[in-house]
Amino acid sequence: MQYDNDEAEEADLAGPAPCIHHFAIEVDDVEAFTKSLIDAGGKVLSEPGKVPVKFRAPGGPIAEVVPIGIFKKENLTWGLYGPEVE
Repeated sequence: MQYDNDEAEEADLAGPAPCIHHFAIEVDDVEAFTKSLIDAGGKVLSEPGKVPVKFRAPGGPIAEVVPIGIFKKENLTWGLYGPEVE
């Protein structure tokens, strides 16, 4: 993962050393999954209303949830932060 600079807000979420920063999970219903994640003790790290929804799971790992199909080639034109969620 490469950020514009080392001072980017998300650059140190996983710690200061080189490591796997996070992974993505495709889900049918991002909003429902996010609610169940919060109910289970997870913490949403990303800006509200944006996809992907980055979160810290109970126990510390960082991941993100996205709608199924977001990584298909035709959908990558959405840009770095994906579509807005209503």
